[in-house]
Amino acid sequence: MDVGREALVAFEAAPVQIVPSVPLLVAAYEAGVLLGRSVYDLLYLVVAIQQGFPVVTADRRFYNAIRSSPYAGSIVWLEDVVAQS
Repeated sequence: MDVGREALVAFEAAPVQIVPSVPLLVAAYEAGVLLGRSVYDLLYLVVAIQQGFPVVTADRRFYNAIRSSPYAGSIVWLEDVVAQS
């Protein structure tokens, strides 16, 4: 099986939960204003905080913005996760 297909099979088996975004919009907006980032980006962060998990990202600008904010403990650089596995 190729790597792409293995990733799809693993994703299908993962316990994915769909989270409604409307209840999170105010928190995402407020964080976005504080950080100068989009509500779209901050929805990921707000969901992660709400669920008790960090955001894992490969978006360097997003990562740097969050790392120098009060939310620094809620984001992880993707390559750091890969290096640990």
